[in-house]
Amino acid sequence: MNQLFLVTLLLAGHHLQKHPKLPTLDAYYGCYVKGSKVGWVHTTAHPQSNDTFVITVEVHNKIVGMGHVSEAARTFDRVYSLKSEELLSLSLVATNETGVIKVVGHRTGAAFELTTNTGDGNRVTTVTVDERLHDMEVDARLAAKGVVGATAQAVNFDPILKKNIHVAYTVKGIEAHGASPRSVHMSILAVETHTTSEEWLDKEGLTSEWQEGVESWRLEPRDTAQRVEVKGDIINDMVVHAPQAIKFVPGVVELKVEFVGMDKDFVPPTSPRQQVVRTSDSVTLTLRRDPMPMRIPISALQIPSDGADEIRKDLRPSTFIESDAKEIIATAKEIVGDENDAFVASNRLLAFVNTTLKSEYVAGYGDALLVLHSKKGDCTEHAVLFVALARAAGIPARVVEGITYVPKANGFGWHAWAELYMNGRWTAVDPTFGQPIADATHIKMSSRDLGMNGDLAQVVGKVSIRQMSFQ
Repeated sequence: MNQLFLVTLLLAGHHLQKHPKLPTLDAYYGCYVKGSKVGWVHTTAHPQSNDTFVITVEVHNKIVGMGHVSEAARTFDRVYSLKSEELLSLSLVATNETGVIKVVGHRTGAAFELTTNTGDGNRVTTVTVDERLHDMEVDARLAAKGVVGATAQAVNFDPILKKNIHVAYTVKGIEAHGASPRSVHMSILAVETHTTSEEWLDKEGLTSEWQEGVESWRLEPRDTAQRVEVKGDIINDMVVHAPQAIKFVPGVVELKVEFVGMDKDFVPPTSPRQQVVRTSDSVTLTLRRDPMPMRIPISALQIPSDGADEIRKDLRPSTFIESDAKEIIATAKEIVGDENDAFVASNRLLAFVNTTLKSEYVAGYGDALLVLHSKKGDCTEHAVLFVALARAAGIPARVVEGITYVPKANGFGWHAWAELYMNGRWTAVDPTFGQPIADATHIKMSSRDLGMNGDLAQVVGKVSIRQMSFQ
């Protein structure tokens, strides 16, 4: 449920602290979701010496979800060479109710070494970092020219995803915005994370507002930015309301729903479970609950040559899914025991996650180990831990994100669940709701890796349902 926030937090530095002349900067921003204040950002930029330049971004969120107030914070420091403009070092500390993730990195020649600590000691990775100091001022330089239609590109390195994110800027117009009579309006596309956003820069080249989906950041005085009034509920506030109520959700085996307002470039994935038809003004999805998988030993799970690399990826550990951690492996072995039937084993893992975790909203992501230790989280944490345990047991599994029907709100709310690869197809399961086979109201919007689904923010708060039927 936290994709919207993860993307914006990871890219915080990329949207806030640019200036064509790289001055000393000290700015505050208020963070809003659908107009409600949910946090603040503090960004600074200054020379550290004659040779280096430092950019620091602090993000603080205080959000109500599922009736629970959840807080999260992260601090991201980056140090650049003024001579070569290379990123010399970085430090990221991210904290939420599941625990703390720490990432530090430093350059050694052409290589960049990252050390990540998420609960099972340090993991060291050597990566290529293409980000340069001038990437932090691309939009301000573009704004200074003030040419509508002009474009520019930049690179931002994401230390959690361990990827170079390529970002494209386009000047959309020169217009009055907020208190500024002349603002440069830009559209921004972060290619690898599929994130699109809007930005307004003032005459000094400083970002005055940034928007992605239903979230926005606004330049404010310090006292105003840090004044957060906890109200509303982000889960309920972001529901896509249904035209009629579904009384017994677990029993839904087929669902047909027509959405309007979905971005023309966004198409939900198609699968045997989910068929998608797009017309000029709507997207219609027909979903049928997956059949019960045939009994098959874990050792006999077959991965077809077509798409084999993609499926094998879902057996390997990743940033949030440490399926190779000793504690995860030991836990999976203890739960599964001697059971070799893939579906029976997955049911045991699902029951463990469903009954062990306290279900409450957590701002930001917790990785599998932190979730195992904290024993709490929302749908994302349930899915992450389940997938890590399934992979550790030898069952290909992945986290998927989308929306599902929420009876209390009579609508479809943001949700994360899992898919298992068995009998030559992916089967949807839901560890949060304890469903070995997920009901047909689970509408999948993406199965990309966590943190790579920025385009999903374009769905929440924008779409509505024209008609719906189910059985």
